[in-house]
Amino acid sequence: HLADRGFVVFQVDGRGCGGRGRAYAQKVHKQLGKYELEDQIAAAHYLAGLPYVDASRIGIYGHSYGGFMAALAMLDGKGTFAAGVAGSPVTDWRLYDTGSTERYMETPETNREGYEASDLSKKAATLVGKLLVTHASMDENVHYANTARLVDVLVASDKRFDLFTLPGERHGVRAPAARAYMPERIVGFFAENL
Repeated sequence: HLADRGFVVFQVDGRGCGGRGRAYAQKVHKQLGKYELEDQIAAAHYLAGLPYVDASRIGIYGHSYGGFMAALAMLDGKGTFAAGVAGSPVTDWRLYDTGSTERYMETPETNREGYEASDLSKKAATLVGKLLVTHASMDENVHYANTARLVDVLVASDKRFDLFTLPGERHGVRAPAARAYMPERIVGFFAENL
C-alpha cells in the first residue's frame, strides 16, 4: 500500500534480531530498545542521504515488539521520525509475559535499570512528531494495559497523538473487515502526516 503511493519502504533488522548468531542476539540483553533504536536512527540517517528521500518526511511503523520500537522512536528518537504508528506496543516490560521478557531482561529486581530505561511512560513528555497508537482491546499477547498506561501519561503531558482501538479483536486481527481497515488506516495516517 505504501510503495504504491510513492513511499520508500525500508525494513531494518537491528541488533538483537534472530538469524545472525548468538552474539548479535545477545547484544540487547538487559537493555531492550537501546541498540535497536540506535539502528533504526542510523537507518533513517542513511535514507535521509539518498537523493530521492525527503529527510523531513521519514516515518516508522511496527506491531508488537515493532510497536514498542515505533513508539520508542517517536518518544526517544530526537525528532528523527516525523510520524510513527505503534501497533500493540509493549510500553512497560513489567506488563508483558515473564517467560519471554525475563529471557532478555532478567527480572525487575535484578535489572531495575533496564526496566526503567525501557519504560515508555517515562518518556511520554518527549514525544516529537505525529504518533498513532493502535491496539486491540482483547489482545491476549500484549495486554491493552500497555497502551492505556501510555495514553494516560501522554494525556498528562499534554501531548497530541491519535489512538485507534479495535474492540473485540486480538493481537493478530482476525475479522476480515478489520484486517482490511487497519492497513488503510495506517497508510492514510502516513499519507496525511508525511
